[in-house]
Amino acid sequence: MEAFQKHPQIDAIEVVCLDGWHDVLRAYAKQFGISKLENIVSGGKNGQDSIRNGLYDIVERYKNDDDVVLIHDAIRPMVSADVITDNIRVCRQYGNAITVVPCTAAMLKTYDALSTVEQVPRDNLKITQTPQAFFLKDICDAHKEALDKGITNSVASCTMYIELGRKLYMSQGSEKNLKLTTSEDIEIFKALLMAKKDEWMAFIWECMPEETIDEKIINDYKTFVFNNLAKDKPIVPAVQVVARYCERDSKLKAVVIKAVLTNPQMSANFLSYVYDDVAVEGIINFFENDIIALASIYMSAIENNCHIDYDGKLFKRIFEQHPTVWNEYVDWIKSKDTMCGDGNEHKIIELIWGDDKWRECVEYAFKVLIDDDVIFHIKEPADMLFTNTTDETILERKKYWLIEKLRETSLELKKCKKLIEMVVNVLPDWKLEYILEFLKINKNPEDFKEIPLFPSSYSWSGSEIPLIMEKIDFLKSLKDNIKGINFIEHRKYIEEYRMNLERYKDNVELREYLENADYA
Repeated sequence: MEAFQKHPQIDAIEVVCLDGWHDVLRAYAKQFGISKLENIVSGGKNGQDSIRNGLYDIVERYKNDDDVVLIHDAIRPMVSADVITDNIRVCRQYGNAITVVPCTAAMLKTYDALSTVEQVPRDNLKITQTPQAFFLKDICDAHKEALDKGITNSVASCTMYIELGRKLYMSQGSEKNLKLTTSEDIEIFKALLMAKKDEWMAFIWECMPEETIDEKIINDYKTFVFNNLAKDKPIVPAVQVVARYCERDSKLKAVVIKAVLTNPQMSANFLSYVYDDVAVEGIINFFENDIIALASIYMSAIENNCHIDYDGKLFKRIFEQHPTVWNEYVDWIKSKDTMCGDGNEHKIIELIWGDDKWRECVEYAFKVLIDDDVIFHIKEPADMLFTNTTDETILERKKYWLIEKLRETSLELKKCKKLIEMVVNVLPDWKLEYILEFLKINKNPEDFKEIPLFPSSYSWSGSEIPLIMEKIDFLKSLKDNIKGINFIEHRKYIEEYRMNLERYKDNVELREYLENADYA
C-alpha cells in the first residue's frame, strides 16, 4: 500500500481481504502511516467476486463519471510510482489501462504437458501485470454485464473485459513489479529489497521531523547524498527533501544541481517528484537563482521521460522566467521519432496559447514543425498545435491566427496550399470558412483548382457511400457560397467535380451491391 499512499494522484485506498483480518490490516496501516486507507471489505469465493465486492463498495461513495479506479494484486508489492502514473495516464486517455511488459521468452504450445512441435510468435505477446485501471462506472457496468452473461470466474479484470468483447489498452509495466507466487519469487523479492537499502535511507531523511534537524543531521544527510551521487546508479534525492537541507547548507545545493545537470537519467528522476502545485512552487523556489539550470534539467528530463510534468505546470513557471525554453521545447518535439504527442505536448502547447507571449511562440512552433518544405505529412504537428481545445477564447485565437496567416501568405500559393491542406486534414469543421477566406484574397480560378478540398487519404468501414455523399454535400455548400462574375470558373470547376463524384458514387453503389449479392 505504501506505493499508492505516496502517489499524489491516488486519493483513497480500498482493500479486499479475508474475514477476520480487517483489524490486523487496520493496525498495520496505522503503524506504517497508510492514511489513505478508506475502507476494508471481505472477499468472495474467487477473484472476480472479490473485485466486485470492492468495486460495489467504492461506487457507493464515488459517483463522478471521471473517477478512476486501479485494481492491484497485493502479491505485487514492488509496484512503482512510474507504473501507477502511466496506468492512470493511459486510462484517462483511452478509457482503461492494463499494465504489461513485453514477452521476452520463447513461447511453446503443448497439448499433453510433455512435448511440443509448435511455437507461438512472441512479437505480439504481452505479459499482464497489475494495476489495471478503469473508469469506475465502466468497470462496475462490466461486472454487472458479466453476471448477466454467466461469466463468474474470470481470472482478472482484463480477461473479463476480453470475454465481454471489449477493447483494452496497455500501459508500461516493469520486470521489478514481481508477482509472489513461488518460493523462487520470494528469493528474488528478498534480493530486490536488499537493493533498495539506499531508498529506505532516503525515506528516513524525508521523514525527519523539522524540529530535530540540527547541524549533525545536516552533515549526515550531506554525507549520504554525496556518497550516493558518486555511485553508478544513485538514488536521486527528492527535490522537496533536498530543499529542506539546502536552506541550511548552500554547498549541498550546488553539488546536487551539478550532479543532476550532468546525468540525464538523474534529471528525469529528480523532476519525477514534481506533481502538484505545491511541489512546482517548491522546485521554482529551489532554483530561484538558477532558472537556466532548471530549464536545462527539464529538457534533459523529458528526453528520458516524456511523461514528467504531465499537466505542464512546471514548464509554464520556467517559461515565465526563461521564455527561450519554448524554442528548446519545440526543437525537441521536432527531433522526436514521432510527433504524435505521446507525452504532455498537447497540454503544454495549450498553456502557451493562453500566455501573453502566445503569438511569437506559435509563430516559432509553426515555422519549425510545419512551415518546412521537406515535411510531407503535417497532420501530427498540426494536430498538436491547433486541436484539443476546450477554452472558447483559445479556440477563437487559433482560428484568428490561421486566417491571419493565410492573409499574410496570400501571394505565395505554395504556402497557402499547405495552410489549407492542414485545415482540411486536421480541422475539417473550419475548412469551408477557410477556403472562402482564401477566395477573398485570391480570385484566380487556376490557383483555386490547385488547393485541396478534401483530405489526401481516407479510411472507412462498411459502405463508402456516406463518405462520398459528405464530399458532394460540401461541394454544393461551397458552390452556394461563392457568387458573382469573378467566380464563374470556380463554380464550373466545383460543378464538374461534383458530377464526377456523383458518377463515382453510382459505380460504388453498383460494386457494393454486387459484393453483397455474392455473400447472400
